Amino acid sequence: LSIIGYKYGLGAGDVKLVVLLSLFFLPYSQSAFSDAVMGFAAISSISILAHLSFGRKMGDSIALAPAICGAFIWCAR
Repeated sequence: LSIIGYKYGLGAGDVKLVVLLSLFFLPYSQSAFSDAVMGFAAISSISILAHLSFGRKMGDSIALAPAICGAFIWCAR
């Protein structure tokens, strides 16, 4: 999945973070993957809304590391 993410604009640091966290901290089950994706979607949506509320454009870079880490923390609860 990291190759697909990199192809669609996910930065190299974000790809490395996802790979590292998924190898060491995500259980190998469909429900854990689903929880991680849902957590990432929810937290990144909040991050994008905050990004836009500060007057930035969608073409500007958006930090996804908090959303990635938040999704894995969400799964670890």
